[in-house]
Amino acid sequence: MNPVGKGWFSLAVILYLFFDAVTIITQGEGGLIERLGRFDRQLAPGLHLKIPLIEKVSAKTSSRERVLDVPAQRCISADNAPLTADAIVLYRINDLLAWTLEIYSLQPRFLKAWNYNWLLKEEKELQF
Repeated sequence: MNPVGKGWFSLAVILYLFFDAVTIITQGEGGLIERLGRFDRQLAPGLHLKIPLIEKVSAKTSSRERVLDVPAQRCISADNAPLTADAIVLYRINDLLAWTLEIYSLQPRFLKAWNYNWLLKEEKELQF
């Protein structure tokens, strides 16, 4: 390899390491840094530096409200009239660490809680 080729290669490696070390988290987002696959710290909005090839941004997510549509459920009221209950769930992530590392899937948990609360309400109304 000639000296000019080594210079371009060195420059490319230095630029890659520089741009890999800088992380920008925008307003309304949060991030988690993992060092060698283990949680190290949380990132707030702004400009952050990390160690290239050792640290990585493992999660970058929005902290704005999200909408989860709950499927419609059919039921019969006390006066034998059929009705359909439909709902949406609005939620916002406050703890990014718990959201990323402790919760596997959110939608089944919400739907299970919705069905369970609905059944408990029906049981209380049917008891004399």
